[in-house]
Amino acid sequence: CNALLKAKDKYNIKVGSRKSHGATDARFFSKYNTPVIIVAPAGKGQHSDNEWLGFNDFMRYHNTLKAWVVETGK
Repeated sequence: CNALLKAKDKYNIKVGSRKSHGATDARFFSKYNTPVIIVAPAGKGQHSDNEWLGFNDFMRYHNTLKAWVVETGK
C-alpha cells in the first residue's frame, strides 16, 4: 500500500508481517479487497490494569493511522 510506505518513511515505523498471538477481523475485509492496517504502538501491560503507552509513540501511532486513513480514503 502506497500510503503505508509513505508513513513508514515519514514516521520511521517498521512495516511487514509477523506471527503473533491474537486475532483481528482483517480476514472479513480481505474478501472485499478492503485495506486493513494492524498496528502495535510501544507499551507494556496490554489489557491489564497497568497498561501504558508512551506519549511519543502514541503520537507517532496517531499520525501514522491518520495518514493511512486519509490516503486510503481517497
